[in-house]
Amino acid sequence: MCDFDIENNDGCPTEYDRNGNLVVGKETNPGEFCEYSRKHLYANSYPSGHSAGIWNTALMLMEIMPDRADRIMRAANEYAMSRVIARYHWNSDTIVGRVLGSAINAVTHATSDYDSRLSSAKSEL
Repeated sequence: MCDFDIENNDGCPTEYDRNGNLVVGKETNPGEFCEYSRKHLYANSYPSGHSAGIWNTALMLMEIMPDRADRIMRAANEYAMSRVIARYHWNSDTIVGRVLGSAINAVTHATSDYDSRLSSAKSEL
């Protein structure tokens, strides 16, 4: 088994040595990331659900308010990038999240009542 890191909720990694034995990192100060975490990048990578959700929402809002599309897209992009700035995701995770959000939006369009719900939302403005 090769070495790899798993980030715990406290930010301190759990490590497995080459023999598969569990080696737990220690925090330098309670509630802070341990020294190991400060020195190493996290290896976790997965699509950003926040990015997927905001992208899907932004695409729907742009249909409702096309005159505000630039501002909506800018806000959605900044929200997605906040996940990278906060170090919860890699940039590639937010890109894949946007792709997923676009796919979800396409599936949403395929539902039978989408057009009536979109018209209803537009009338509320």
